[in-house]
Amino acid sequence: MKKLILLSLAITLVVSCSQRVITVALPLPPPLVVPTLDATALECLADDTYQVLVQRDKLKSARIETLENIIRTTHE
Repeated sequence: MKKLILLSLAITLVVSCSQRVITVALPLPPPLVVPTLDATALECLADDTYQVLVQRDKLKSARIETLENIIRTTHE
């Protein structure tokens, strides 16, 4: 019985002393404007280099989307 009372007091103390988390909506940064390239500018690239460039752009876009989604969670 004494252990139960001590446990209840410990839980009450922990719960009552816990900090409140207040989240503030973070502002979304303005959209990233990247320069575009036409097909003729990329003709001189080797096929494997072109594929690396395309993959890099896809990864950057996915990362930006992930970070924007994280910021949007502060708006809820």
